[in-house]
Amino acid sequence: MKYSYSLIIALIIVNISLAQSDLFVSNGSYVFVDGVGFDDTVANTVPLYVEDDINLANGGNIYLRNEAQIIQGDEAERNIGLGDISIYQEGTVNRWAYNYWCSPVGLTSVTAANGDFDRFNMQEVTGLRTSQNFNFLGTGQFSGDDTTNPVSIANAWFYTFTTSDDYSEWNSIETGTAAPGLGFTMKGTNGNSGSFDPDTQGQRIDFRGKANTGTIDIPVLEPVADPTDIDGDGLTTEYQWTLSGNPYPSALDAGALLWDSENLGPDGIAGTTDDISTGSLYFWDQDIASNSHFINDYVGGYATLTVYDPSNLPNLNAPGLVSAVAATWFDYDSAGNIDIGPLANPNMRVPTQFLPVGQGFMVEGLNDGDFKIKNSHRVFQKEAAGQSILFGPNNDTQLRNNTNTDSSENLLTDEGYSIIHEDYKRFRLFIEFNELYTRELLQNFHANATDGFDYGLEAKSPKGVASDACWILNDVPYVIQAHNFDESLKIPLVINITETQPLNFRLADVQHFAESLPIYLHDKENNLYVDLREANYDMILDIGDYTDRFEITFSKETLGLTETDLNNFKVLQNNTIQELTVLNPNSLDIKSVSLIDISGKQIFKTNELPIQTRHTFSTSNLSEGVYIATISLDNKQTISEKVIISNKQ
Repeated sequence: MKYSYSLIIALIIVNISLAQSDLFVSNGSYVFVDGVGFDDTVANTVPLYVEDDINLANGGNIYLRNEAQIIQGDEAERNIGLGDISIYQEGTVNRWAYNYWCSPVGLTSVTAANGDFDRFNMQEVTGLRTSQNFNFLGTGQFSGDDTTNPVSIANAWFYTFTTSDDYSEWNSIETGTAAPGLGFTMKGTNGNSGSFDPDTQGQRIDFRGKANTGTIDIPVLEPVADPTDIDGDGLTTEYQWTLSGNPYPSALDAGALLWDSENLGPDGIAGTTDDISTGSLYFWDQDIASNSHFINDYVGGYATLTVYDPSNLPNLNAPGLVSAVAATWFDYDSAGNIDIGPLANPNMRVPTQFLPVGQGFMVEGLNDGDFKIKNSHRVFQKEAAGQSILFGPNNDTQLRNNTNTDSSENLLTDEGYSIIHEDYKRFRLFIEFNELYTRELLQNFHANATDGFDYGLEAKSPKGVASDACWILNDVPYVIQAHNFDESLKIPLVINITETQPLNFRLADVQHFAESLPIYLHDKENNLYVDLREANYDMILDIGDYTDRFEITFSKETLGLTETDLNNFKVLQNNTIQELTVLNPNSLDIKSVSLIDISGKQIFKTNELPIQTRHTFSTSNLSEGVYIATISLDNKQTISEKVIISNKQ
C-alpha cells in the first residue's frame, strides 16, 4: 500500500543540511520534532517524512517527542551514520508482567541496513533530550526496581521466539541481541511494593539508535504434523509462531501488512494455499494482579486481530473491516501447558489496526518463507487518538474501537463497539466458564464470505483454556468466523469441558440485523432454542467434547407446525400459585410433558396426556432456578421453552 505525505517542517533545527542523503544532521546538531502540533486525523500529514535515507553524523540526533514519528519512502533502504534517533514509548511498570516489544532502532555501529537490537538501545529518560542506561540486572536477579537510580531492569526476562510450535523454545537474550523486526519480551519495574497504578503511564523508555527502515524479512515456517496430538489440543497439525512486531519509529498499518502482495504468496492472492501467514496477528495480554515470576502463576492469553481489505481481491469493490477479539486470560502449569485460569478479562482489551511504536505480536506461518514488513506499511497514527494503543498491561482503557476502515470517523455503538459498514453484519458471543473466565467469539457476515477460509474475515483460535469454545472449520478452531448471511444458516459451536461446571451464554455487538430477527442458541440434545437477543442463558454442562450438540441459528425447525400453532401454544410458569401451565388452544395431541433442570436432570415426565386445551403441573416442591419444559407431540415434533421457578409469594 502506497502512502503520500506532505512534508511539514515546524521543527527546532540546529545546523541541519542536505548532503548525499535526503536528511543529514551534522556532529553536534539535532532535529527536535514536537508531535503536539501535528494532527494525525488529517490525511497525508506526518511530522517528518523522508523519501530516501537519513544520515546522522556521530553526535547528530533526531528527537521525536509527544508522539512525533518519522515516515520514510520506499527508496529508503538503509539509514547511515553513528548518530541516534530518540523516540519514547511507555511499557508496564509492573515487574511481574510481560510486554511484547519490537525495537524501532538498532545498533549504529553496523554496516548492515538495520542493526540488531541491544538492550542498551533502551534507556531511562532523564531530561527532554537526555537519557541514561538502565541498570540491567544480571544472572539470578529477577525483579526490576524503579526506586533505584538508574532504574533497574532484570535481564532474565529478555526472550525471543522464532518459528516454533513448542512453548519451551523461547530463546533467552539475557546477554544477546535480537535481529531487526524480531520481537522480544521484557518485564517492567515497580519498586519494592509490586503494586500497579493504572493511572500512571508506565515505565517510559527512550529507544535510541539507528532507525530501522526498508523491507525487513521475518522468517516463518509451515505447520508441522502432530499425528499423535502430543500436546492434547485435539489437533494433528500444529502451526508455528514467530514473535515479530512493528520495527519502525512510526505506527504500522496491520491491514497494509497483512494484505501486502508479497505476504500473500507467489500468486499475490489472499486466502490461497501459498499465503505466507494465516492472516492474523496475536497480542499478549496479562493480568497485572498476578504478582509472581513463577510460570504456573501467570494469568494471560492472546488477543486476536485480522483485517479484511477487499480492494486487494480481484473484481471486488467493497469497504474493509477490522475484526479483533480480546484474550481469554488463563494460567500455565510449570511445564508451560495451558491450565484453567482464574479470571475473566475485565477490561476487554483488543488490538487495533494501527500498531504503535514498539508493539510486538505473534505471526503464524502457513508456508516456509519471509513475512515482509515494509516502509509502505508505515502510517502516522498517535496513540492519544485511541486508534493506536500499545497492547499491554499498562493500558486499562476499553479498546472497543477497532476502526471501520471505510470511514475516517471512529463511530461507536452504545456498547462501545465500532460501527461497521452496512455491507456487513456481525455479533459477538461470550461464553463464561464456571464464573472464572470468558471466551469471546466473533461472527462476521458478508456477501463475499465463502464456505471455506476467508482471509481477513476469519482468524484461528490461539491455544485455549482447558475448557473452551470455538467456531469450527475443517476441524480447526476459530475465534473469528465469517459467513454469507442466510436465515437458514446453522453455525456449529464446539464446546470442550474438562470438569462439570456452569456456563453462561450472552451476546453483544449485534449490528445490522433486523430487530425482529432472533439469534438462537440451539441445544440439539434438548431441542431447546434460546434467543440470546432476548436473554442470557445459563446451564450446567458435564465433562465432554460437545462437537455436535450446539449451534447458532436464526430460525426454529418447526417440523410441520404452522405459525399459528406456534403462536398459540404457550408454556407459562405462575410463581404465585406455584404452577406450570401448558396452553394448547388448538387441541394438539400431546404425548408427554417433561421438565429438566439446567444440569440436564429430569425432574418429571408425564406421558399420554388427554387432548385438552390446558394442562397444569404443580411446581411447589421444586427449588428456585431455571428449567426447560419440553412438550412432545404425537407426530414426534417437540417444543422446548425456558421457565424460571422462584416460588415466591
